Amino acid sequence: MVALIIIFGTLTFCAGLVILLNPERICGFLRKHVEGVVLHVLNVAARVVFGLLLLFQSSLSKFSLITDIIAWFCIAIALFLIAMGRERFKRLISWAITLIEANSRVAGSLVMTFGAFLIYAFA
Repeated sequence: MVALIIIFGTLTFCAGLVILLNPERICGFLRKHVEGVVLHVLNVAARVVFGLLLLFQSSLSKFSLITDIIAWFCIAIALFLIAMGRERFKRLISWAITLIEANSRVAGSLVMTFGAFLIYAFA
């Protein structure tokens, strides 16, 4: 289970690197799939699975309390995304795309930092 968190951290770090170097790749993907229901469902499912995984494995982390907080935050966001509905989700993603494009260096750096934190906390 810890290996899954480290893999997720590595993928998150790589996604941050892509955002930093070529933000259009991620933004283009999101723009292409924002109309479909799949992006919404995968977003919610991934947050629930990741949150539960962090919650159950937090005792193995170097930062148990922070890991618990992140886990509950992921689960709360998933519930919020379910409650907000499809149309508001589309607007949220469209707004996020504009922020990423305008601040790609900051966004990429933050995503890379989060991925590195997950790797360090569970390695």
